[in-house]
Amino acid sequence: MDQLTEKEALEKAIAFFGGRGAKKRFALAMNVSDMVVSNWLKRQLPADEVLTVERVCGYTVSRHQLRPSLYPLDFDCQCVACQQKKAA
Repeated sequence: MDQLTEKEALEKAIAFFGGRGAKKRFALAMNVSDMVVSNWLKRQLPADEVLTVERVCGYTVSRHQLRPSLYPLDFDCQCVACQQKKAA
């Protein structure tokens, strides 16, 4: 699993929506405004949004990367992102 900071992980999730306007498309997928996304980037992704971000970005960023303090990496983790990494 890539070693990213929480902010880098969120930036990677946003980048999943590709190029120019990615933040706006990410915000739409999350059903929030771009300002909310900007606040997440400045501060921290709220705990109740972690699993939704993981899902909307196609599991390219895991919950462990987005909020490692809440979701420490566990060898036996059954989340989709971990299962995809194990299968690869």
